[in-house]
Amino acid sequence: MYKSIVLIVAFFIFPASHMGSITQAQEASNYSSYPQIADAVKQAEEFTDSVFSARKLPGISVAVTLGKEIIWQKAIGMADLENNIPASVNTIYRIQSITKIFTATRLMQLRDEGILHLDDPVIKYLPYMQLQGNKNVSFKQILSHVAGLPNEAPKSNHWSTYKFPDYDEYKQKLMALEAVQPPFVDYKYSNLGFNIIGMAVAAAGNNPYENQIDKYILKPLGMKRSGFSVSPEFAADLAVGYELSDEKLKQVKIYSDMGAVNPSGGLYSTVIDMAHFLMFQFSEKNDVLSVTSRREMRTPHFVYQGWWGGTGLSWHLEKLDGFTVFTHGGGAPGYVAQISGIDELKLGLVLCINSITNQHDISKELLAIFVSPVKELSDELEAESYPLLGPEAVIYEGVYYMGETPILRVWFEDKRLWAIQEGAPEGNEFLFVPGEKEHHFKMQGGPLDGEKGIFLLDSSGRVISLEVGSYKLTPEK
Repeated sequence: MYKSIVLIVAFFIFPASHMGSITQAQEASNYSSYPQIADAVKQAEEFTDSVFSARKLPGISVAVTLGKEIIWQKAIGMADLENNIPASVNTIYRIQSITKIFTATRLMQLRDEGILHLDDPVIKYLPYMQLQGNKNVSFKQILSHVAGLPNEAPKSNHWSTYKFPDYDEYKQKLMALEAVQPPFVDYKYSNLGFNIIGMAVAAAGNNPYENQIDKYILKPLGMKRSGFSVSPEFAADLAVGYELSDEKLKQVKIYSDMGAVNPSGGLYSTVIDMAHFLMFQFSEKNDVLSVTSRREMRTPHFVYQGWWGGTGLSWHLEKLDGFTVFTHGGGAPGYVAQISGIDELKLGLVLCINSITNQHDISKELLAIFVSPVKELSDELEAESYPLLGPEAVIYEGVYYMGETPILRVWFEDKRLWAIQEGAPEGNEFLFVPGEKEHHFKMQGGPLDGEKGIFLLDSSGRVISLEVGSYKLTPEK
């Protein structure tokens, strides 16, 4: 009996999960009309204007999503200074390393189709590849940046010459590789790794990598202004890249097709197209990529020393105001971009700038402006979505025991039924959400989140037990 008591105490004392979720109000529309969001938008406008001026940037485009809705979009400055073309939310930017998320997404699609496995050695699909130090490097190691691969392939000078290798040239580079550290020793970012994945995707999918990204991701998500080249139809919308030199903005050398480097950083896109990609991350539909696989990509597969963040499958993970942010940046001469999201709030942000600057910090500060207001709104909408209980719910109140040990305190307040483990600190409360049957509830929050809570009554209407999850508790006599 003693072991059973310890087990259930351990279960209940586990910190409660975040109660609020925008999921409960997905049918709502026009979130931007709520005062919390309107105030956040005003702050974000002011912050973006100040960053634009202080950093002497040519142009900024940004969009924030909540659930299925873009709640804020803004563009400021110029996409092309020489031709006096202003930036807009449909301006096309290079998103560089954010391309890795698309490469990983296509790999996950192939995994879900049973064509490959994440633990497969890459040489199964690229038999000519020779890697000293990690001969059987797997897709999963590369996706989470723990394969120990160098950042670039040997003798790669494409960022000096702007002459990018084609796939045949890159294949030659893969025949003599050397890991720079053993796998799983530490995080080691690698463009090379994702170019390898892109070539494996082409082999496994029996179709050029770029065609697969377009057919299976961009087109289904309606990302019409995104791709590995800019069509003549949208050429006038391409942002020109600049660098700040001697207090003046100087146009960088124009470069286009990135060849075999495409899988690690070749995509062009807009903040509106990327907003669609963010909203897809939060969608509960199993199209393009299953909900489970998307969550798997955003789950930690490697944790940094100190536990301040980690990596998923291509996504980087970090903390912000108590929430976990999944994010990825991109940068190259003339361009930076950042995409970020918070699953619990279904809140996302994408930022594009046509000059080199610290876009990660700008993005993080902008996202932080929306976190508290969205959480507040989320809690309100969630509370409104649950049916209220009448005064008869007081019959459930009381302290519930396992044997002689008090485990749970239940009380009725604000027309809702709440519970907390006896002795747990404030903030660990969870909710009984009414079910379809009388006296049947669903637990909301805490370690038993999603499980049933069923009160059993005797013929006189007095509660005689509470079945919560797999545990049976009895009320104080």
